Amino acid sequence: MNNDDMKPASSRESIANTSKRTRRVLKDEFKAKVALAALREDKTLGELSSEYAVNSKMVSLWKQELVRGAAKVFSGPKEEQNKIDELEKKLRLKHGFVYLTAIIDWYSRRILAWRLSNTLSSDFCVEVLQEAVARYGWPEVFNTDQGCQYTSENFTREFEKEECTARLSMDVKECFKGIKAYIDRYNDIRLHSSLDNKTPSDVYFGRVVLKGAA
Repeated sequence: MNNDDMKPASSRESIANTSKRTRRVLKDEFKAKVALAALREDKTLGELSSEYAVNSKMVSLWKQELVRGAAKVFSGPKEEQNKIDELEKKLRLKHGFVYLTAIIDWYSRRILAWRLSNTLSSDFCVEVLQEAVARYGWPEVFNTDQGCQYTSENFTREFEKEECTARLSMDVKECFKGIKAYIDRYNDIRLHSSLDNKTPSDVYFGRVVLKGAA
């Protein structure tokens, strides 16, 4: 007689049922929702684990993946005050993509509001715009690209409201101006720690010699 024969029938049945359970397949949209909830930090990992019925280690892992992906998106110099830029970025997850849109102040580079979505609809872009405006007010100029979600009637209608004081800009010249300002700053003004706090132009044109390179 083996050990299984000695166990009650109900116990053997429970073990059999457990072995037949299929592994839960979680969609990327669900993972993003949990990761965003973890980012808010208004609940513990244990509370989120119970709320969403997932292991707390997975909650922590998804949060880390989201932070790593989003951190690569935001970089750049201080540009012009009273201008706001909208950034849309596609982030790759293990089993698909989610889309990040963020409202960024050009001058301070502060992220004023952001949203994630698993589709390129205009709804989440409108939501992030409304949140930024509600919290910080309208800027003088609002820059965005000509993606379908930003040229949609749903999004552009926000700039036709009576209380809107911003000028919506999708001008290529504005884009060129912003990129040129960034490159000029990157090459000639911004100090790079990897270059002993010198600018790329200083090093390239031989105005300075890096330590260890002499």
